[in-house]
Amino acid sequence: MGPESFLYLRYVDRQLIGFVDDDIFEKLQQNTKQTKTTASLVGTGTATVVAAAAGGTALSASGGAAAVLAATLLTGPVGLVASLAGIGAVVYSSKKALESFGDASNKGLDIKLVPISISDHLDLPVGHPRKNTLYAGHPSFPKSYIPVADFHRTVFENKFSEIISILMHLGAKSIHVEHESGWGQEFSSKLSVGIPSEGLVVGLEGGADKNNSRKILYKANFSGTDKPALPDNLIWFPHEPTWQQVSDGRIKFGMQSFSLKLQYNEDFGINLGIKAKAEDAGLDLGGNFEKHIATTWSIQGEF
Repeated sequence: MGPESFLYLRYVDRQLIGFVDDDIFEKLQQNTKQTKTTASLVGTGTATVVAAAAGGTALSASGGAAAVLAATLLTGPVGLVASLAGIGAVVYSSKKALESFGDASNKGLDIKLVPISISDHLDLPVGHPRKNTLYAGHPSFPKSYIPVADFHRTVFENKFSEIISILMHLGAKSIHVEHESGWGQEFSSKLSVGIPSEGLVVGLEGGADKNNSRKILYKANFSGTDKPALPDNLIWFPHEPTWQQVSDGRIKFGMQSFSLKLQYNEDFGINLGIKAKAEDAGLDLGGNFEKHIATTWSIQGEF
């Protein structure tokens, strides 16, 4: 299985990954293949499985336990991706990363080990990948993997950036973003929206009304365009009926103002439970974990 095949796996089957050196991955892969052969010969006899990684420990079982052990070892896919759900419980290595990933697997995390060379085919933050770090796949960009700590900030940022890009391409002359629930000003200050600064006034609003100033997150003015169109490569747009209505209203009927919601309610399974299990196993999350908070921001403006 090559990188492309890996990326075509269902999201749930490749959501959590960890990187290991290519030589260690190859040994894990060989161990999985050897185990498959052993399992076919076990029956109700005695099974002895030797960990392929350096410093590994042999495990043995007999009778019905042997069959259970063999079946457990075959639960992970064989090929590019080695499933710790299948081999993590029996591979013990002097390397801290393998021990941590194995412990996390025993705690119920379905983590896939991938060779570090596959990072050439993935989109990762600068300075990554790192060993002993847990990554989560972006739900909308198959090649994008994010340290678990930054997962929710990054996914929300991508969604926010997309709606801002849509509104700019539709010719928005003003965009006004207000907090309704969930993440607010402190969180918004961490976002990198990537809006060009030329001919643009952007800022957080203040003023005498402190309650109102806390609600206003973002404000921008543009020169607009008389040729509204949608940008390419939209990910969230097909799943947002209100965004589609605003687009149709502007392009087909000359809409002059807009009001819509940016909502982020799904945690995609990246929650405090995963954080606790990963940290307890000794895995690095890549920073301070940003927990999911159901969030709604109101976006209004004029074309």
